[in-house]
Amino acid sequence: MLMPEKPSFHKPEITRHPESGIAHVDGTRIPVWLVVVGIKREKSLDQARNQFVYDYPFLTPAHFNSAYVFYQSNNHEIEQDIKEYRRQVKLARKHSDPITGIINSEALGRALAS
Repeated sequence: MLMPEKPSFHKPEITRHPESGIAHVDGTRIPVWLVVVGIKREKSLDQARNQFVYDYPFLTPAHFNSAYVFYQSNNHEIEQDIKEYRRQVKLARKHSDPITGIINSEALGRALAS
């Protein structure tokens, strides 16, 4: 008699973007630093997890948990990623038209390269 197969559970992994090296949830474009920013914004880990799944309905709590565990082991690296993202946002705002919000991509490119 054949036994039914047990369902396989895939634990989402964290991989690095091939060009930037930024850690992200495998199979997505969601960087780990984005999950961490959400954790810091909420009052509890459960609230952060619920908000994450609400904001990204194609992801599961397991995706959130994988990113959180990765952060715990690599917090210095992820904090650096957050700082770099904030630096880029600041530069983008500096090089955008205050009324339209359109970014001067040439000026921004020069600023990011320096």
